[in-house]
This record gives sequence, C-alpha cells and structure tokens, in this order.
Amino acid sequence: MTTNVVSAERKDLPPKRNDSSVLAIGGALLLLVAAFFTWQELHLATEVMAVGAAALAAGVAWLGHKKQLAALGPVALGVAGVLNGVWYAASKEPVLLVGLGITFVASLLTALASQRKALDVQVHRAAAWFSTAATGLASSFALYFFVFDASDTSLQGFVARRALLTLAWLGTGTAMVVAGSKRAANEVRNAGYLVLGTSLVKMLLYDVGHDDGMLRIVALVIGGVVLVGASRLAAMFSAKKEAS
Repeated sequence: MTTNVVSAERKDLPPKRNDSSVLAIGGALLLLVAAFFTWQELHLATEVMAVGAAALAAGVAWLGHKKQLAALGPVALGVAGVLNGVWYAASKEPVLLVGLGITFVASLLTALASQRKALDVQVHRAAAWFSTAATGLASSFALYFFVFDASDTSLQGFVARRALLTLAWLGTGTAMVVAGSKRAANEVRNAGYLVLGTSLVKMLLYDVGHDDGMLRIVALVIGGVVLVGASRLAAMFSAKKEAS
C-alpha cells in the first residue's frame, strides 16, 4: 500500500529537468554578450571575435557531454576552425592562428575523450574525429604559410617546404587509417582518409606542378613507399583479426 502511494506521488512530480545544462547555457549566453561589449569597449580588432568564437566552441565541446547534445561541441569546433582558417587565408592576420590552435587542440581532446568514455552516440565520435581532421588540416596549413611564406626569413626559399607539409599530412592520415583499422575504430579510420585524401590531392594537383626535378620524384617515392608499407600493416592486422 505504501509503495503504491509513493509511486502515485512520484507520478505527480514535475518532469525532471537538466538543470546543469540550462544553467550552463544561460551562463554561456551572458559570457558571450560580455565578450561582445568587451570587444566593443576596447576597440579590439575584428579578428579577435573569430578567436573568441573558437574559445566559445571549445567551451561548448567541454560542456556538451550529454547524449542529446553530444555532436554539438565537435560541430561547433569544426565551424569555428573553418571560420578562422578562411579568415586567415583572406587577411593573413597572425592572431587567427590562436583561434586555429584552440579549435585543433580542443577537437583532439574531445576526440580522445570520446574514445575513453565509450559513449553510445557514434555520431559524437565521428564528428569529433572529423573535426580534428578538418581543424588539423586548416591549422597546419596556416602555420606552414606563416612560417614559410608570410615571414621574411631564410625559410621562405626552402625548396622542399611544399612537399614537407604534404608528406606530413600523408603520414598522419595513413597512421590514422592503420590505427583505426587495427582498433576497429571506423571514426578514426574515416577521418584518416579525409587527411590522406587531402594530401594526395595536394600532391598530384599542386606539388607536382610546382616542385622541381628530383624533389618531385623523391616526394612521390616517399609517399608511395609509405602507402605500400601501410597496406601491408593493414593486411597483417586484418589477418590477425580473422585468425582470432
């Protein structure tokens, strides 16, 4: 009888609300408005707003751990990273490198956390790793441009600079594909293919036409050897899985 009364009382209770999320959203809104007025009062450069958007996206990724909002953080980081990257490509303002760095580091931490927490939301993992890949590509390209082309240093004439970035992308993408295949983590493997595909497009459509002589051949040989070696590793891991 007592149990029935308690059950009836519980049915009459108002629906449970996610107080933590409501309060966090309200606080984030106030901080966003405060940031806008701070920018207005201090007459900061417009690019600072893009960096602020990157920091805000990192905060959203940190707070958005609930299943129903799991993909919001990585998507926000990806959008902020693209915003900072496009803005940097148009203006070449060094402060935007800070925003790109924030989005990449936050995306990587979010992706690693999603693997450890074993979340049921597969889209969260996929979004986190694709955001990491996209922001990593944008950040590394912007840093490459800043170091080798935008600054007046001896590195500006470094003939292997294009191949260096491309091979770094190719190696990173290949490592992600192999690691994802070994651990049966499709989100890592698919994001790795994004990085790997970007490196191949850059190598075949840009580097081949701009690199000179033996440098072009060496870069192609290194890329080919890396991919062939990776294919052997992937085949070995696949054979071990089938044997087990």
